[in-house]
Amino acid sequence: FDVVADRLLNVFKQEGLEEKGLSMIRHLCTHLDARRLYIIVARAVQQESSHLEFAQHLVQTFSWVLFTAPQTKALREELLLSSPPDGS
Repeated sequence: FDVVADRLLNVFKQEGLEEKGLSMIRHLCTHLDARRLYIIVARAVQQESSHLEFAQHLVQTFSWVLFTAPQTKALREELLLSSPPDGS
C-alpha cells in the first residue's frame, strides 16, 4: 500500500493534481481503504518540507475530495463521530 501511495505522489509531482489527480484520488478511495490512504498521504506531506507549494496543493486537493466525494463519505462520518460533542 505504501508503494502505491509513493508512486501516486510521484505522479502528482510530475503531472500535477488537476482534474486527473482528483479522479485518481476518488478512484483509489473507492477501491482501497480511504482512511489508510489519507494517513499515508498525511505522513508524506510532513516530509515535503522542501516542496511546500506541492504539499499545500496536495492538502487542498485531498481536503476537497474528503469534503465532497461520495467515495469518502464513510471517512467523513468516521471523523464526525470521533470529534468531541462540543465541536472543539
